[in-house]
Amino acid sequence: FINTFAQYGEVTPELELLGETLKRLWRENRSLALQATRDDLTGLLNRRGFFAMAELLAFLAQRNASTMGVMMIDLDHFKSVNDWFGHEEGDAVLKATARLINDGLRASDVAGRYGGEEFIILLSSIDQERTVQIAEKIRQLVLTNTVGKINVTISIGVAEGKIHSKPREELHKLIKRADSALYQAKDSGRNTVVVLK
Repeated sequence: FINTFAQYGEVTPELELLGETLKRLWRENRSLALQATRDDLTGLLNRRGFFAMAELLAFLAQRNASTMGVMMIDLDHFKSVNDWFGHEEGDAVLKATARLINDGLRASDVAGRYGGEEFIILLSSIDQERTVQIAEKIRQLVLTNTVGKINVTISIGVAEGKIHSKPREELHKLIKRADSALYQAKDSGRNTVVVLK
């Protein structure tokens, strides 16, 4: 704004003040937009940001007739981490887990913090075999990396399918199926990947 006026006209103190105010407002709005869609602790998308992105990808999957995969991830026995080591260490575990989840994903995948110690991942244009490979890779990354003295494991529920006529509804059905698979993973001893067929 200021540069344009400098190039094409005289910059007055009033115009300079207006330009600086607009720059500040732009930076603050950008910061607010990030805060509205990002989880402060982990840096992943928050629930709102995840669903905004996932719904767009669901419509794209419908148009391209491609398969989507969903993973629901839960840290096993996370309450005991907070109880034994404190909430600060628990936060460190959540941050590290989020980083490891991101490390295991493709650039086109979307990860979010679903709530508490649960994470959600949407994988676009993928088949079940590849989805399970990525889930297993993430599980192994978390299993083999410790945070300080804390070893944690995760359970992962996986569902995949095509999006046909109602992208939003079908996306939510996929998420429910992945959530059901997650409960099966927890019931079968945790630290495992379960696919709901």
